Amino acid sequence: MREAQWEPLPILTMKYLYKTILMMLAILLPASSTILAQQRELPFQAGEKAQIIIHYKYGPKMDIGKMDIAVTEQSGLMNVRADISTYSFWDKFYKVRDVYETTFTKDGIVPVKAYRDVHEGDFWARSDYDWRNGGRTLHAVVDKKNRPHRDTVYNEPKPVRDVMNLFFAIRALDIDKLIDGKVAHQIVAMDKDLLNVKLKSFGREEKKISGLGTFRTIKLGVTVNARNVEEVPESDKSNFSIAAEKGDGGDENVFYGNSKIFIWVSDDENHMPLFFSAPVKVGSINGRLASFSGLKYPLTSKIE
Repeated sequence: MREAQWEPLPILTMKYLYKTILMMLAILLPASSTILAQQRELPFQAGEKAQIIIHYKYGPKMDIGKMDIAVTEQSGLMNVRADISTYSFWDKFYKVRDVYETTFTKDGIVPVKAYRDVHEGDFWARSDYDWRNGGRTLHAVVDKKNRPHRDTVYNEPKPVRDVMNLFFAIRALDIDKLIDGKVAHQIVAMDKDLLNVKLKSFGREEKKISGLGTFRTIKLGVTVNARNVEEVPESDKSNFSIAAEKGDGGDENVFYGNSKIFIWVSDDENHMPLFFSAPVKVGSINGRLASFSGLKYPLTSKIE
């Protein structure tokens, strides 16, 4: 196949891959949300590893990259590192090598430090986060190619979370409260910006994960929008804006707003992320759990 036929696809895909992965991670709401209760025991442990395969779906359907995640413990703090990379075929068009690292407390999963080093094509970016005051004071230092240096301090009434911190924080939640119809809100730091995140459960369902089998899962949905100066109106806190249900001329899997993400987590003590789906301007990007080791609890949600 001629290169001209392939080139637009990876460029379009990888342009939104970084944003999509961050928003996928951002739905993993922290245990500090007032409508959720943290479990006494963390559902993960040092030594846990996982690999998530990133898949692009439009015309040709191909796995384009992977995210490798490793959990360690250092001086009583939990540390998580994620390495995101494209496969060698896609490297010829748009090479991605991203590193995310976060450190947080075992009690309350309070963020302490976070680091991001991004290399995507000829673009680069680096973010360094430091927290004080129980996660409510964030010192963010951000540098990007062809952008001015940013050094900002945020003081918020509740913790501001980095996306890798959020990735693990959902696993300590009492998800039954979300299943009961609650909507969770949280402030999320992304580069130099703060975002509003809303999370809602769409209930339990069985989900087949290619290469792993069929699982009992909990389906979650999220909207992510630029944060306004004003607080979220009280009238909005009981709503979750989605399109009309199927049969009413709409698609039940379409959100109103800037972001459209669904994720399925294992319905067991691990709350392991198994699959996510997010549309981009052309087609969609999916991520699926491909391998794992060192889980704290048996993966009892697996059916076959």
